[in-house]
Amino acid sequence: MKGGRPEQLSAFADFASKDSSADIEILTADFNEDFAAQGGSEGIIRCPFAQEAGRYMTIPRAPDLPQVSRPPNKQEEGQASGKGKIDYIWVRERTKEFQTNLVCDPVSRSAILESHRNCEATGDWPSDHGCEACSLQIQRRQKPWWKFWSSSL
Repeated sequence: MKGGRPEQLSAFADFASKDSSADIEILTADFNEDFAAQGGSEGIIRCPFAQEAGRYMTIPRAPDLPQVSRPPNKQEEGQASGKGKIDYIWVRERTKEFQTNLVCDPVSRSAILESHRNCEATGDWPSDHGCEACSLQIQRRQKPWWKFWSSSL
């Protein structure tokens, strides 16, 4: 994706949602925009998608993990695009039956750390981006306690 194009983000979200019967929607891409930098304050990540059909969520990286998506040479002053954290995973629940939670478990942490460093074979990063990783926990929503109350008693 080309960063800074709201119409492209809207078309991407519309395409992902169109005619979908999925209970959970996952959007991930190289957005070439740092939504955290646009959030306006520390720890706020601006969601680039419309929220009418349900709230999207993402997970910020822990402070001890790399805070950028690309290698140090791609963060230099002369670099025109792709600075900061530009790869994201967005999740939206599309049903009231399930609830989701994004977590950075040990496997996710390992994937992020391994992809954000030079590999032994080449001495370079495995790609021009490190990977983005998290685990999605899904569980059935429990009925509120008052829904178990029977009026026939």
